[in-house]
Amino acid sequence: MHSQYLSPATSTTKFARGEFEVDGQRLNPAKIDIDTYVLAAVDDHIVPWVSGYKTTQLFGGTSRFCTQHVGAHRRNRQPTWPKAKHWTNDAHPADPQEWKDNATLQTGTWWEDWTKWIAKQGGPKVAAPAKLGNKDYPVIEKRARELRARSRMSSGLSTFIDSRVPCVSGIKIAMQVQGKGDPLLVINGLTRPLQSWDPFTAALQGRTVVSFDVPGVGGSPTSMRPLSIAELAILAEEVLDAAGLADADVLGYSLGGAVAQQLAHDAPHRVRGLISSPPLAA
Repeated sequence: MHSQYLSPATSTTKFARGEFEVDGQRLNPAKIDIDTYVLAAVDDHIVPWVSGYKTTQLFGGTSRFCTQHVGAHRRNRQPTWPKAKHWTNDAHPADPQEWKDNATLQTGTWWEDWTKWIAKQGGPKVAAPAKLGNKDYPVIEKRARELRARSRMSSGLSTFIDSRVPCVSGIKIAMQVQGKGDPLLVINGLTRPLQSWDPFTAALQGRTVVSFDVPGVGGSPTSMRPLSIAELAILAEEVLDAAGLADADVLGYSLGGAVAQQLAHDAPHRVRGLISSPPLAA
């Protein structure tokens, strides 16, 4: 489906018009009625912000569009950066330039705008369940006991682990656990080592942040063969095991966003909450 979507013969404009089909099923973006937050970088060479803005005209739900003034792989991921600026505009006219002409230049990163937006989407906080599983997703009790026995979170102490854990392809990977509080698993994009999360981790309070290098990146040796998204999701679950965590909030960036979505699909009992921003590199 991916190659079909990207081929010049079908073109992504078919999806925009609601004419793109997969296995005889027509995909109509206008029927996607969830609210969306769309981020674009002014000087992004992969997805020009004008093209990204068109997303606001496709989906049926309410969209929030924001532009940051630097490219996607430079500073957009950092929640704190003194030189950051972004543009916002509550209106979404059909012409992207009209949106830009009437947008307000804000100091700070787009994360600040997104934080306010997502807070309204999430609704009130609810208490964590007293036990794992439910009638739709029953817990395999033996596995639950193993996870509880291995948990390192009960002491409430700050934890730092720099170790290697088995990978699905038989190699070992580098991982790191920092901080204390509610667990957050972060999954990186292509070529980005776990240290690239350090500015994010330093600015984050009250969280245990778990990060790792996928095979071939940073401190993890290259695997004998490329790993699929599904296999990387299994790897992410093994990282949770190695950290002694039954579940965690999961944040995926770029390719890591796709892995995070796969993890939530394959092992929903391991994912408390999911943030995928953005789900693929392009």
